[in-house]
Amino acid sequence: MPSTPKVGDVFRPENILGVVFEEVRVKEVGKTVQGPRGLIAGAIVADEIHLDGSHSDKVFTPGRGELSTGSDGDTEVLAVAVPADTLTASEPSQLQTISAAALGIVGAVQGRDWEAAAAITKRIGSVTSSLPRDGQPTLVIARLDDAVAALTRAVRARDVARAGTFAIAAGQSTLDLRLATCDSSTGR
Repeated sequence: MPSTPKVGDVFRPENILGVVFEEVRVKEVGKTVQGPRGLIAGAIVADEIHLDGSHSDKVFTPGRGELSTGSDGDTEVLAVAVPADTLTASEPSQLQTISAAALGIVGAVQGRDWEAAAAITKRIGSVTSSLPRDGQPTLVIARLDDAVAALTRAVRARDVARAGTFAIAAGQSTLDLRLATCDSSTGR
């Protein structure tokens, strides 16, 4: 995309002959849209034409590229972009605790130690509730909350596969939150 696109400009960002075809036509420029940490000015909204001839909106934002695309329940949304959405603050200590506990859940449920799994799940829920929310990427926080709720249900149901899956999902969310935090004292 050029630095100053105009309404009506056409681009083909993804093309592999016979495999993928994507054409986007700019519909709006200079739009303000919701991003991972708040409003983002200067967005471009384009009409995307797919290989099968279907259309969907695609939103591009400065410093992030493609922010969202999709239609009819098939939507992709950028949850966090690094460095554009990096929060300059110390990493919340809760993230390390949740990450380690998620690994503990996997081991406990594989060993069918439901008492340990229940205790660890309760701890994850408590620590997640105390996690600072201000400035955090809302989609990642929502995914973490959903994973912890589903993990709690799976452990209560003694469902090994689902408990393991949702423990891993919670752990992945903590990695995304850690990635989105830059310690101002170290720059990392």
